Amino acid sequence: LTGILLAQLAVGVLGVLVDRVDRRRLVLVVDLARAVVVGLVALAAVTGRSTLVELFGAAVLLGVGETVVYAASRSVVPRAASGNAMVRANGRIGAAQTVALQFAGPAVGGTLFGLARSLPFRGDAVSYVISAVLLRGAVADPDRTAISAVLRREPSRLSARADVRAGLGWFGRSGPLKALAATVSSFAFCQAIVLGVLVVYATRVLRLSPAGYGLFLALAAIGDVLGSLVAARVHAALRPYATVLAAGLFSAGGYLVLGSTRDRAIAVLGLALEAAATSIGNVANASARYRIIPAERFGVVSNAFRMFVVGVTPAGALPGGAPAASLGTRPTFLVAGAVQLGALVLLAAPLRSLAATDTARDTAADAAT
Repeated sequence: LTGILLAQLAVGVLGVLVDRVDRRRLVLVVDLARAVVVGLVALAAVTGRSTLVELFGAAVLLGVGETVVYAASRSVVPRAASGNAMVRANGRIGAAQTVALQFAGPAVGGTLFGLARSLPFRGDAVSYVISAVLLRGAVADPDRTAISAVLRREPSRLSARADVRAGLGWFGRSGPLKALAATVSSFAFCQAIVLGVLVVYATRVLRLSPAGYGLFLALAAIGDVLGSLVAARVHAALRPYATVLAAGLFSAGGYLVLGSTRDRAIAVLGLALEAAATSIGNVANASARYRIIPAERFGVVSNAFRMFVVGVTPAGALPGGAPAASLGTRPTFLVAGAVQLGALVLLAAPLRSLAATDTARDTAADAAT
């Protein structure tokens, strides 16, 4: 219940903030606030007085701040680049995130934790300060002219609550965006099924040690990085509709490979295939929705899309754990692959609206030229 309420808060108030206020000041304030929160966690680690409730509270504050910074920072991409250049930018952002989150971050964090428990938190606090400075220079203000025009057309949006309703209503009326959200949510659901039992599979089926499991994930993450780097080429060749479908097919194939083998090398290839396909799909998904969402509604609609997708992740962990407890992990992977393929069959027709939207955009661009 708390998670649902916080998600609604993020979609509503925080989305309106991103759409209406100075985004440079917003990311500066939020990231500096997150630096203070993590700094307090570091202080608690030094004194040994941290409690579980305090850690939960810090996690909630950091997560809410992430919602704001994510929407504000991503609004830069469609304003700074268009067409395949925007796809390349999204791919490079994804590659940088993977390197930081799955390679550099854990390695540096583990080393610092070995020296002192508070050092990773201190380093994280510094990283938020650096982020605040860099994003303040990169993030642009909302388009005030466009916002003023919308408010003149829709006086009801003068209140934040009405603005939230208008943004969510726009999301509900956008066929391509709803189809994309449903498709990506099905991917997230199946991935949650797999990730929920992956460590059990690695340690009990593949017989990997804790260090071996870390290497297993690192090797698979290479597929994520490579996928991000080649995403623009794949997108240019296949266009958004076919790229998202292909990503779903190949990631499902990765699950089926995991469910059919006990060989470590084949398992790494299967997980790397899934990671690469997911990365390519994420780039196509981000690029498509950035083109669809109007700039003046970016905060609310983008947060609504994220809530729709992220909200299914906990739901995927439960059905993943239940069959794994009775059938084992390998059948669970086969179930995840089958569910994803079934979802693609059901959503292929609604998702075709992406192709129609893309064709209409190209036709308009040709006419303008």
